Amino acid sequence: MVCTSAICAAYALFAAIASWIRYFVTKAWLFFVSDQIVAYLMVTSGAAVMEILYLAYNGDQKITWSEACSSYGKFCNQMKVALILHALVLCCFIVLALISAYRVFSRFDPPFLSKQDNEERT
Repeated sequence: MVCTSAICAAYALFAAIASWIRYFVTKAWLFFVSDQIVAYLMVTSGAAVMEILYLAYNGDQKITWSEACSSYGKFCNQMKVALILHALVLCCFIVLALISAYRVFSRFDPPFLSKQDNEERT
């Protein structure tokens, strides 16, 4: 999660700087693909942290892992805070991905349907 957060922070800094450079502003596809990748990275790392927290609280009796939060309560509390912050950042990146998708696809006209196509559909 730390590595993914560092990658996302570096990308966010690059995107903020690139938004002021005219050359990159016209490259909407670059930001669309990058936003999608970063959002998916955030989802996968958040899922991994959620699994770690689940195991820390409940353990896994089938493979004899005991729960760890009774011994390491401070760790579990810090992981909960990290997961909440990670979820907030994920929401921001999802919004950013939606905005970049709108920027890319709003440049294209909707598909044209001829009268013959409309009659066939009805």
